[in-house]
Amino acid sequence: MQKLMAVVAILLVTALPVFAQEATQEATEEAAPEVLLPAGCNIGTLGQIFTNTGESLSSLDITVEEAVFVIDMLDVSLAALRDACVPEEAVIDETAIDYSEIPQSRTEDGAFILGDPDAPITIVEFADFMCPHCQNYHSTVQEIINTYVATGEARFEYRFFPVVDPNLSPLTARMAECADILNPGSFWQAHDVLYGITTLQFDSLTPFTFAARTGIDYDEMVACVGSDANQVAIDVEVGQTAGVSGTPSIMVRYGDGDLEDIEIDGETVPRSSVPFELLAQVIEEAQ
Repeated sequence: MQKLMAVVAILLVTALPVFAQEATQEATEEAAPEVLLPAGCNIGTLGQIFTNTGESLSSLDITVEEAVFVIDMLDVSLAALRDACVPEEAVIDETAIDYSEIPQSRTEDGAFILGDPDAPITIVEFADFMCPHCQNYHSTVQEIINTYVATGEARFEYRFFPVVDPNLSPLTARMAECADILNPGSFWQAHDVLYGITTLQFDSLTPFTFAARTGIDYDEMVACVGSDANQVAIDVEVGQTAGVSGTPSIMVRYGDGDLEDIEIDGETVPRSSVPFELLAQVIEEAQ
């Protein structure tokens, strides 16, 4: 297992141009004239990633199990790339929320908000895409969105709060923000995609898979992650001021008010993974 993690670590350093922007720039300068491909069909970048990956693996003595793990990584990314390149043949997730039908906005300090601006209550989540508890809680968030946010009874506010990994957690936050920067209005789709792929495991090709599934240019995302995505720092400061220490942490806003803990019958509800039933009660009482 230690060797397997070493393989992944080496691949992450060598295959992800976030850590090799000069090489990416040189490859871009030598590329053929621009070809119009569907959004997310990052076929040109894939060649460089495969080259780096192959060179790294050729110098390692790995087991069959480890080789299969790498092949599975490539398989997931290739499937996402194929869907991006031939979108009419992509498998449609009928359970996915249609965010185009729900108002989207951002707070004055930039946090992402979903729902009617006139809703009397906002459910606020501080979360980390890499956090297993947040990944498990995502289904509860989707239930709240389907039941109360889509109907205009509540809003939902998402705040980045990286706690699991000092490098990967902020990276996933920046990737989500960059999806919206490069394709305005796509944050909530990116939010769901990230929870789907980080639940499996974050590996060297996860950023590439994310770009394909969200329909953004991979190299543009790399550049954005390195320079333009700063919301995570703002959200961390907000969370620390509110006393947030773990994820997922759930709080509320009434109207345009300040962050508050949830109270039911005069008792403060613990912030961690608040059950759907309690959130439903608070939302309905706010109407």
